[in-house]
Amino acid sequence: LVPAASLPSIGLMRDVNKWPDRDARKSSKKQDKIIFHFLNPNTIEEIRKAIKIGNDLRLHASLGYNPEDAAMQGVVSELRHAAPDDPILEYRYRGMRIRRSSLEKGSGLYKLALQIYLGDVVFRQIEAFKQATDKEDKKIIWKDFIKTKVFDKEIPYNQEKWLDISGLIIPEAAVEYLIGCIERGKFTTVDELEDRWEELYQTYQVREWAYAYPLIAELRNIALRDIKPSTLLTVLEEWQEASLTLNNQALLDAELELSMKRSFAPEEGEVPNSFVEKLRKYISEIPHKADTAKQFIKDNIILNNLH
Repeated sequence: LVPAASLPSIGLMRDVNKWPDRDARKSSKKQDKIIFHFLNPNTIEEIRKAIKIGNDLRLHASLGYNPEDAAMQGVVSELRHAAPDDPILEYRYRGMRIRRSSLEKGSGLYKLALQIYLGDVVFRQIEAFKQATDKEDKKIIWKDFIKTKVFDKEIPYNQEKWLDISGLIIPEAAVEYLIGCIERGKFTTVDELEDRWEELYQTYQVREWAYAYPLIAELRNIALRDIKPSTLLTVLEEWQEASLTLNNQALLDAELELSMKRSFAPEEGEVPNSFVEKLRKYISEIPHKADTAKQFIKDNIILNNLH
């Protein structure tokens, strides 16, 4: 098992871009409610589970392997060393082998993904801030949306369990509430159900911010009230570094793939490299994107004391 093996691959990059690029739907109210972000609360929670598994494996190794450890039975079956006192070379996890080097590299890639995700969410909040016209609305955008009113009930959305329902990313609690409404006969027509589903789709960003905001605090071991605009500046700096690292790794993978294809060019013709050029262009724009967002926060949030 190689943790996070696909994260720096060009194949994943292509898949991430493929579906939104092919989406030719024009209507503002789409029949299929799809969130195209591949980093979202659903996938981020899977990444966080993977990080925890890695941490548990390291902790178990540091304490010494104990076959009687009930907490790890069926999870870690063996820790392999070159010699008894040497560093661990390999873990066994649920019947699979994980090299120590692969675990460490994968943990680093997962951390990059978390940093990229949180930066992406801050970028989306900046866009929402730009669209808000009222000063109080602007303030609300930057507050901790721990609870958001949905339908007739307040539901906490900064919970861990998120679902991918045919492309719509939503908290499990929202799905359970919706099912309860159906069972109680609150919705009597398909149109009513469709309207609620549309509402979940249109308010995705509010729920995502309610999820990401506490995560920013948790990963820094600070209280929610201690998140400041300066914290968001740090999030954007981390996003820039992580984006450059991960995308440059993907670029190396893409260039390797392209060079292999070009070796057959005399027989098959020149291989197009439009995707590679697109990726290079995106990488070159990363610093400017981060700097622009940071300056926007300084000019509009800090300067106007909207925190």
